[in-house]
Amino acid sequence: MAKRIVALTVLLMSVLCAGAQHDKIHQKARTRIENMRIAIITSRLDLTTEESEKFWPLYNEYRKKIDKLHQDRMELIDRKMQSDSVNALSDGEAEKVLSSILKINDEYARVQNEYYKRFQKLLGSRRALELYRSEVQFKRAIVRELREMPERRAD
Repeated sequence: MAKRIVALTVLLMSVLCAGAQHDKIHQKARTRIENMRIAIITSRLDLTTEESEKFWPLYNEYRKKIDKLHQDRMELIDRKMQSDSVNALSDGEAEKVLSSILKINDEYARVQNEYYKRFQKLLGSRRALELYRSEVQFKRAIVRELREMPERRAD
């Protein structure tokens, strides 16, 4: 009995350590991605010190809202479209899922519109457009990097 308890404890500890290691790797990747985003935006916008003091808190607020919407959409998709086959959903269930996704997309557009007006007021139209362009460039850089990852390459 004591051997089983020790074995289960060792197994539990190894699972917890593996989970903690995975979390560390995930956090490190997230930090690297955010640093890449900041570097691209900083280099493209050429903000003054005064502009930076106003811009970054506003941008961080914007990103928090956008990231939450993205997370909500992905959780919905994961929960309804990957755990169950789409074909297994009734028409009513499929309609509800699609409606929920479209509502999240509408909210995403609303938040983006609201904040880009605020960015435009702070930075002017050209630099607000440059911010948008910087975000597109950032997304392309992430996709490029993901494609170049060894485990993503076809053998």
